[in-house]
Amino acid sequence: MRVLCLLFVLISISCHSQPSHGTPLLIVEQDRFGFIDSTGATVIPTRFQNAGYFSEGIAPARLNGYFGYIDATGEFVIEPQYDYAMEFKDGHAKVVRDGNSFFIDHQGKKLFDNSFPTLEDLVNSRAIVKTATQKFGIVNTDGKLIVDTIYKNITPTGYGTYIAEGMHHDPYNDKNKRYEIGILDSKGEFIVPFGKYTSIDYYKNGLAEVSIASRYEDASGESDVTGYIDTAGKLIFTWPGMKNGWIHGDHGEGMLELSWEVGGAHEGFIDLKGDIILKDRNYRTVYDFNNGRAVVEDKDEYYFIIDKKGQLVGRDTFSRVLNNGFNNNIAFVEKDGLWGAIDTNGNYLIKPKFSGIAENSIYIDCFFFTGPSDSNGNTLYGVADMQGNILIPARFSGFDHSGFQHGLLKVFENNRFGLVDKKGNYVWRAGEDPKDSIPLNIDYMTRSYYYASSPYRQDLDGPGGHGGSSNRSAPVPNGLSLKASAFEVIIDTTQKCRWAGHYEGIKVYVLNTSKDTMYFEASDSRLYMKMQAINKKGKWQDIEYLPSSWCGNSYHQVFLSSGEYWQFNAPIYHGEFSTKIRVQLLYKRSPTQRSKNNEVIYSNVIEGHINPGQFWRKQEYYPDGIMDPYLD
Repeated sequence: MRVLCLLFVLISISCHSQPSHGTPLLIVEQDRFGFIDSTGATVIPTRFQNAGYFSEGIAPARLNGYFGYIDATGEFVIEPQYDYAMEFKDGHAKVVRDGNSFFIDHQGKKLFDNSFPTLEDLVNSRAIVKTATQKFGIVNTDGKLIVDTIYKNITPTGYGTYIAEGMHHDPYNDKNKRYEIGILDSKGEFIVPFGKYTSIDYYKNGLAEVSIASRYEDASGESDVTGYIDTAGKLIFTWPGMKNGWIHGDHGEGMLELSWEVGGAHEGFIDLKGDIILKDRNYRTVYDFNNGRAVVEDKDEYYFIIDKKGQLVGRDTFSRVLNNGFNNNIAFVEKDGLWGAIDTNGNYLIKPKFSGIAENSIYIDCFFFTGPSDSNGNTLYGVADMQGNILIPARFSGFDHSGFQHGLLKVFENNRFGLVDKKGNYVWRAGEDPKDSIPLNIDYMTRSYYYASSPYRQDLDGPGGHGGSSNRSAPVPNGLSLKASAFEVIIDTTQKCRWAGHYEGIKVYVLNTSKDTMYFEASDSRLYMKMQAINKKGKWQDIEYLPSSWCGNSYHQVFLSSGEYWQFNAPIYHGEFSTKIRVQLLYKRSPTQRSKNNEVIYSNVIEGHINPGQFWRKQEYYPDGIMDPYLD
């Protein structure tokens, strides 16, 4: 059910854009999208291949290969013509056609022509663009450049200004340091010029942390002074480098966290004048103040509450505190292995009784708690109110982390999606999984899924890599290879299978009947292998991609000995665009061959069908923890 789970996450991500009460609610069943009302009655049958939420009276929807916009009856009011389309906001929506992004109004008319390959969302009549050479600029609603495409990066601050990084910004080059980072206003004029700071962080609570080049270096070689600027770019506070400790935190209520090391790591607080307010060697970790209270961890790893004078609030201590302390005057705490909640005076609002609390799933009137795992090892979740009364027992293996929308919650239970009310009653629930394979009709690039491993070899440091795939190499069966004494990749359209649980699939083989051993770079046992298709211009282009990991331990090598092969299940794509498809694989003839010298082998070419969005669009991806080091 991996693909279904991914789809559930995607639906959940967009929940914040769900419109007002009475608007049709999006559902998906057997990969078909439709809409119901708040009672569960079908408003628009599940007949679309993809759809978004209703906003400003219409919703993006894809019936075949292209997106258009439908009204509340399910009829197209803007005809299907786009590779991809997003919800309307402030009278406009972003769409993509032939890989080119632009904005349209409610009549489907372009706001302006756009020639840039990347066009970000339109905010305050401004949109960030990026050229094919990865240079950033800003355009207005006429499509006119108000900031030329000469920057390495441009990031909105959320206050109508932009952090701009120059192409030559290099503050860590000992021989030729270049400080090209500043802040632009909405007209593209500098309010913080280049050369002033070595770095500018994101704004939090109206302030942004900056680093200022100084003339001294402390024992660690650190030479930056930390400061904070306001939304107008004015420097309001500085702190002289790490030799006096380093500051961090969200500067909530005018207080910053201070860390220093003298006989061990310690933390405290300073104000925005630079005066040390609280500094105690017993403080191992401190968290931001909220409503005059802060949570502190002592050297014995106990948590307790202090006020702004450093006085202890309440007599109890805790073994853990969720989400760094108080939020809306409530903190969830662990005591003797169970979780409850306290107020800002340390009094229990909910006595400890829950085995776990779902992080980032605490709302004004309810929260999600964890219960025992199901037979497949999945954590189950339930819902309780802010007095600790259980509203829904722990029974969902997945839920929408944006919470209840219009009194309904999207859940995943026993491999089925559904919408439940606050008593846990289903208003709508998807049917059982189909027994037969279903076609895969998508509008995005698929993450590479070719996992393989090989026997242990000491010189390659591990039994086929850190990922430990169960798909190990095996002797080539008689008659499988199309060529004698060759290394080849074969798409076998005669061998049908299931892909990702329930989609139609075919077999792909990597065979080595040559005399040599072949070597492959891998990422957690995922080979550098992907499908490609011929685009509208007649050129081969990727329709699958290799995600990148920030963890060095993800990367390793596997090998395929002479006379052995791997087999993989691959999807049969369905779509409106007829094309040809092949598989590309990178390999090496020696384990010491450098990555830039990888060789390429292609499979046989087959006839296929895809949708235009598969050439360029990646789904949003959110790692599910530190054990998932992938960002795309």
